[in-house]
Parts: sequence; structure tokens; C-alpha cells
Amino acid sequence: MIGWRVTPDVKIASYRYRCMIPMRELKKSGVDCQVGVGDVTVFSKHFFKDDPDVARMLKKHGGEVVYDICDDHFNNPKWEKHYRQMCELADRIVTASEYLAERVKQETGRDSVVITDPYEYPRVLPKQAKSENVLWFGHHSNLQALARELPRLNRTVMVCSSKGVDGSKFMEWSREAMFRAFVWADVVIIPVEDTEKKQAKSPNRLVESVRQGKYVIHNPLPAYEGYGMFSGDILEGLEWIDSNQEEAKESVLRAQDLIEQKHSPQTVGKQWMEALNGDLHIQRA
Repeated sequence: MIGWRVTPDVKIASYRYRCMIPMRELKKSGVDCQVGVGDVTVFSKHFFKDDPDVARMLKKHGGEVVYDICDDHFNNPKWEKHYRQMCELADRIVTASEYLAERVKQETGRDSVVITDPYEYPRVLPKQAKSENVLWFGHHSNLQALARELPRLNRTVMVCSSKGVDGSKFMEWSREAMFRAFVWADVVIIPVEDTEKKQAKSPNRLVESVRQGKYVIHNPLPAYEGYGMFSGDILEGLEWIDSNQEEAKESVLRAQDLIEQKHSPQTVGKQWMEALNGDLHIQRA
């Protein structure tokens, strides 16, 4: 039995990408999985303060512990101890990006298995479009980077999140709302704060945008490189797409093919299978 000790809330991106979709793929392969603990238990982020105590109890009774990290909290006074304890207790560590794997190695001396996020939205062919309707979506903790950019963009910006920001339109996040937002949007922007914590992020927002046929303009971020989207100043990117619509469309088509190879649920499911089946043991149903 493989258990994921997480909060099963579909509004939490890490639950969908790091548990719900991988679990679904493992079940297709006949692996017995559940939300909760198991013979092998995957702990994620810092969903529960007592994770270290539960991990010790499971190991004491012969269980195996996997720690899945998708954020860099090693310099966060609130969660640093939690992350270091879990890394010490884990039989295996999984990270969501190469950058984060390097951070884990620096901070703990531990190696980790990198498993990227799968996509969850269907593929939509791109269309030529000027940058009139600009979409930003994501967790509200990232809104500060957007608020910094808004005054200079001079375009209609839609925020799809749990909160809005002054100077933009707002749509409350839900899976259905995201589909409507992507239909409305000409382009997606992802401004990023240049902090160590933010640099560890996975590429899921870029991946989902490209899957939906949208060109992405983003500030530099390690996980976003290599997809052929505009990396640099957000306003410069918006001005570029207005003058290079056909090139932007072709870039999205190429990126969609790459994403199909790297981020399909089937591919990511196999990566989880290999990670859990390395030195650990999986009992198939």
C-alpha cells in the first residue's frame, strides 16, 4: 500500500500535481494507493505539523518514508526545522525541480529524485493574438510580483486566483474558471520575485498555459527555461508578441510537443513508479 499523507483539496496545486494525478496513474498500473499512510508513505510539503512524529512511528513499525519537496523553506524560520527533520528521516527524497534538488543537496547533503509536475488540462491549438487580454493565475502568495508589474503594462489583466489585486479584473479560481480564463486570454504572464524560494518553483503554470495554446511571458526562472517562451522583462515581452504573432504561435506548437514528452501524466506516473520502486517496495494489487 502506497499512502500520500496530504490534505486532499483540489484547490491546492501541489495536491493535484504531486498526489492526485500520480496516484491515478499508479492505480492504472495496479498499484494499491490511498490518501493516508501505507507501507510506503509519501509526505508532502508541510501539510501537518506532526509529520516528523508520524514518520518516526511508521519507520519504527517497518514502514518506509518518502519526502516530496516542491518549495524551498530551508531559510524559512517557521518551517526550516520541519523540512530538515523530514529530510533526515526520509528513506528517499523527491523534488519538483533540478534547482530544488541542488538546494536540498546544499542544505542537507542528501540526494533526491527529480519528478516534474504533470499537466492536467487538454491540449488546445494556439491562435495568433495580440496582447490585449492578459491572464495571470496562481496562488495568491505570488500576487506581489504581479502587483509590481501592473502599473506599467497598460493592458487589461485578468487574475484567476483566490484573491485579486488592484488594477486588474478578477475571477475566483476553480477548474471551470480556468477554462474560461484561458479562452478569454491572448497571452499569459508570470512575473516572478527574484528570491531563492521562488527560484525553486516547478514549471506547472507555464506548462498548463502552453497546453491551452497560450504564449507565456515570464521573468527568468530555472524551471521555465527550455520551452521557447519569452524570458525577461514582462512589458518587453508583451510588446514583442504584438510584433511577432506568427513566431509566438509556432513557439507554442513546438513547446506543446515538448510538454507532451516531458509532462504527460503517463510519463510522470512512470517516474513515480521508478522512484518508489528503487530501494523501496511496492506491492501491486
